Amino acid sequence: MNKPLFAIFAIAILLCGCVVPHTTRHTNGILDVTYHVPQDLAGRQISTYFNGECLASGTGTSARFFLRPRHFLVRVEMDGAKSFEQAVDVPGNGSHQVLDVTLVKQ
Repeated sequence: MNKPLFAIFAIAILLCGCVVPHTTRHTNGILDVTYHVPQDLAGRQISTYFNGECLASGTGTSARFFLRPRHFLVRVEMDGAKSFEQAVDVPGNGSHQVLDVTLVKQ
């Protein structure tokens, strides 16, 4: 009689998520990037690279990235503008950082 009761209890614990460790909830960090573009280049596509990998491409003025904890070299490219590069350390654990990118005409 104890075995069926234990099985029901174990299933209930698994279904409610009580077994999930709390340390996995906030492993990523947030990086908000704001793009400042010269007036006459507005509306052109902006590409954002992290360690050489393009993670975003579009015409917006901001982007949000959820990144694993590590060191990144952020590069932003836009036709008609000089490339922007900056190193960023993302500590993770729900951290929040803001990166202001000012693009300059070539």
